[in-house]
Amino acid sequence: MSDSDFKAIIAEGMVIVTHLKEGHLFYFPVLRNGSVSLHGARIKANPKAKTEANKFVFLAHSAALAALAR
Repeated sequence: MSDSDFKAIIAEGMVIVTHLKEGHLFYFPVLRNGSVSLHGARIKANPKAKTEANKFVFLAHSAALAALAR
């Protein structure tokens, strides 16, 4: 799995990461110090996906961190 499997946008104090193949959405809050928190993250799972969203949460978090670093 690569970074190209995810698309990340920064909006309203959050980094929103989409898993492009499965359609899951991951919402990571941006803390005051500018880091992305895994604690407090929300997942909106695509019910039609073949793979559960929880299996991608750490990769999505990495994509969120990369988006903030840009």
